[in-house]
Amino acid sequence: MKRKKLGTIILLIGIVVTIMFILFPPDNNEIVTFKIKCESKDIYKIFYTMYIDNEYYSKGGMADLEGNVITEETDMTLTFPKGYFEDKDISKISFTFSPYGKDDIEEIATTDMLKINAEYGKTYNITFSGDKENGFKAELKN
Repeated sequence: MKRKKLGTIILLIGIVVTIMFILFPPDNNEIVTFKIKCESKDIYKIFYTMYIDNEYYSKGGMADLEGNVITEETDMTLTFPKGYFEDKDISKISFTFSPYGKDDIEEIATTDMLKINAEYGKTYNITFSGDKENGFKAELKN
């Protein structure tokens, strides 16, 4: 039950941050954006863990706001302003992604770490794919 509440809280924080960016957009040279496209079937939530220079930095989650299955058309955009990183070197950013099924309270699996040589002012396209039997992966598609 605690994990479900934590998941809901993380999703709500993500929604609030997204709304803030819509209402008060920062200068594009002061943000970095990651767009995730899910090619996997029967995934309802994807949680991410962000690392900078291989050290844990933050966590978050993505889902369809109506609770539907995530499709390739589901908007899963993560946008971070420069201040979010507290002067850390984002060229050493990396992510792991953990998918959840409809009623799952634990992740199905976790991807290998995806390292990105990120820069402010750029958008990075990430494809999430795979399944339970063969494993999941996240790949940079720029």
